[in-house]
Amino acid sequence: ADVLDLQRRAAQQLLITGHIDEGVAAMRSVLASEGLKYPATPRRALVRAVALRVRLALRGLSFTPTHESEISERQLARLDACWHAGLGLTMTDHIRGAVFQRHSLLLSLRAGEPVRLSRSLAFEAAHLAGVGTSQRRKVDDLIAKAEQLAATSKHPHADAFVLGTRGTALFLFGDFEGALAACEAADIRLREHCTGV
Repeated sequence: ADVLDLQRRAAQQLLITGHIDEGVAAMRSVLASEGLKYPATPRRALVRAVALRVRLALRGLSFTPTHESEISERQLARLDACWHAGLGLTMTDHIRGAVFQRHSLLLSLRAGEPVRLSRSLAFEAAHLAGVGTSQRRKVDDLIAKAEQLAATSKHPHADAFVLGTRGTALFLFGDFEGALAACEAADIRLREHCTGV
């Protein structure tokens, strides 16, 4: 489990620091170890992203809160692989990033673990905010749910990530002053209360 966790983190770090080819190769290996397929072409990625959005719409956002200790390591590893892939790919390959982010959200809803679910809900809000202000109400609802879960979990990374995502959404909606305030507050929380993020 520790080896897989380090491999996931390494792949994500390679991607977000601009080592794209190495990062994609590492991430593909991590995903394969969890039985997850990396979309071979942009078209396949787009089809999967749309299919996952439809599944989410049909499924809804209901979940049963569950402590991490009650979830199998295998289930958590699969969820975390999707989370790291989504986060790592979003800035360089938005469609493939959306595929794994949405997969992460579906797995998080199934698992019901508050920290992972809060981050996945917030990340979905950021993806929706990129569509434009027509999604404002949905984005606000997702962030409110994510904030509630983060507050309940009292986990510093969940709290900071959700706040940073609020800043991202505000930026995409053109509220630059609000975005700056939220992102600066998230930055302080990440620096003062988190490690390895």
